[in-house]
Amino acid sequence: MRRSTIPITIAVAVSTAVLLGARTPTPPVLLPGSPHVTTSHIRSAGADFRFLSRAPSGDTTEKEMGLGRAEQSLTEYKGKPAVLLVSSFARATQTFLDSAIVMRAGLAPVWETSRIGSRVTHYEYSGKQVRLTITSPDSGTRSREHTYDVPVFHFNELDLLIRSLPLREGYEAILPLYSEGSDELEMDTVRVMARDADGAWSVRFADPAIVSTYGIQADTREIVRYDVMSRRNGGHFRKVRVQ
Repeated sequence: MRRSTIPITIAVAVSTAVLLGARTPTPPVLLPGSPHVTTSHIRSAGADFRFLSRAPSGDTTEKEMGLGRAEQSLTEYKGKPAVLLVSSFARATQTFLDSAIVMRAGLAPVWETSRIGSRVTHYEYSGKQVRLTITSPDSGTRSREHTYDVPVFHFNELDLLIRSLPLREGYEAILPLYSEGSDELEMDTVRVMARDADGAWSVRFADPAIVSTYGIQADTREIVRYDVMSRRNGGHFRKVRVQ
């Protein structure tokens, strides 16, 4: 079991801002279950996507990385409104499948199961606690558990969470996101930028590895644009809906 140093990190950030004379306070931490997470827009739906990458060299030629699908279904969990999220990604050598239940009220996660090849990982979320069980043919089954200082969202609900933020210019928050890939908790930032001429809000998300820019349609809250830049090498990839 591991405990994070999140409060210390936030305190240091605040102190640094004061010392530097920063005028903007540290953004608030948005927690699962918060009334600021708007979910009335969620409907049962699904869509197919192409994932395209562009090298950091300046060449504008895009290369197809693979095909994906994302589905969301309104359901119930223990008699309360919930959302079932199912996503998949397939490329020549690998297939990824993830399914998860989140509560509709504030998108608090409940459980998640990810499959990559023959490896299956099951996650159980309970506020500040994350318990994962990994099953693979070579190493059998093993489990571990983490307890953090704040309740967490998980990365595979990030798109839905971004769509559910308050869409007003300047809104900013810190998202406590459990990363399934690194098995760690990240405190990442999100900011609602200006509204574009086509009526979509630009939303910027940043973590240690990437900077993502979403275009969220104001009336439907659908993702109409999605671009990701790698901090490591400046490469880009984007997700394009298949019509």
